[in-house]
Amino acid sequence: MGITIAELCSAPAPLESYRLNVYTSLMSITKVFRSGNSQAVRIPKKFQFRSRQVEITRRGDEIVLREQPGNLAPAFDLLAGMPSDFFKGGRRQPKLDKRARF
Repeated sequence: MGITIAELCSAPAPLESYRLNVYTSLMSITKVFRSGNSQAVRIPKKFQFRSRQVEITRRGDEIVLREQPGNLAPAFDLLAGMPSDFFKGGRRQPKLDKRARF
């Protein structure tokens, strides 16, 4: 037959349905307590981080914790340790393919 107006109005929007599934599937309740002059949250085992520091941001009425992304300091250290004559012979790179214009 088709969908009725009542069904259409009561159906969650795709984005809301996605949010509902994402945010409720792993939701847990935990304790908030004082640690010195700071407020702390006990993080359940299934949510524990691998690192010792996390980034914290506020998104509307939510507080979001996430592991800090890695940085490129080790890569720069590796490059800085290369000998000064590394590119002395120039770059050996294949020629670019000829391509038709759009």
